[in-house]
Amino acid sequence: MQDKWRLIDSGFSSGVYNMAVDKALFEKYERGASPVFRVYGWRPSAISIGRFQNPSEFIDMRKCAEKGVSVVRRITGGGAIFHDEEITYSFVCGDDIFSGLSVKESYKKINRFLVDIYNFLKIPAGYCADLEKLQHPASSDFCFAGREPFDIVSDGLKIGGNAQRRSRGKIFQHGSIPLKVNLKKVSEYFVDRGKILRSPAKGLCDLGARIDFEGIKRILIEKFFENLNADFFPCQLTDEEVAATEEILKEGKICEKFSAVA
Repeated sequence: MQDKWRLIDSGFSSGVYNMAVDKALFEKYERGASPVFRVYGWRPSAISIGRFQNPSEFIDMRKCAEKGVSVVRRITGGGAIFHDEEITYSFVCGDDIFSGLSVKESYKKINRFLVDIYNFLKIPAGYCADLEKLQHPASSDFCFAGREPFDIVSDGLKIGGNAQRRSRGKIFQHGSIPLKVNLKKVSEYFVDRGKILRSPAKGLCDLGARIDFEGIKRILIEKFFENLNADFFPCQLTDEEVAATEEILKEGKICEKFSAVA
């Protein structure tokens, strides 16, 4: 695949800004344009939820409000993720890049770069469907407690999470790669703390990798484009994408608010 991609390194931003940018990139992308790959971090920590989730059912919204942890809604499905010590990627491209492949086949092709990253770091990893007897996907309000066929696992532990959305001939996907997972800290913001504490989830450093944000960012970019056999050029958001991001932020629909019940 020889398509030349735009590479956007957004650095660290708030949860609401990060999700606004992802939404703007998805909405403004048109088939035939250069595909976009973005890398970013979260500062301060935040919780993202799937587009169909009701956070009041499983997140302690009062605690989040007290501690200043924003709860933001993604444009993709899946369970909630506590974003802290991690790197996140997102991309948008035309579905023609993966012509001839089914949705499942393209998802497996895309996520191969994640397996390559972990193996490069000497962490044995593979797809859940290949390494575990996954007769039925196991969904969960908490992303890292769920199991889908192409989730990445190492020794029974899930590493990060990924979600995809398709519309009008374009594909959007983003994913979380945690460096460390502090389940005790994460559990403070969820109603069922025990469920969180029992989640089989780890970060790269928890599994023995000695790496920081900048280090994993370099490997992430290298393995993504190597996997697709594609070139890239660094750039920033276009004026149109900046304007779309600002408009989404003004709408105020991404960040979930705590409402006290009288």
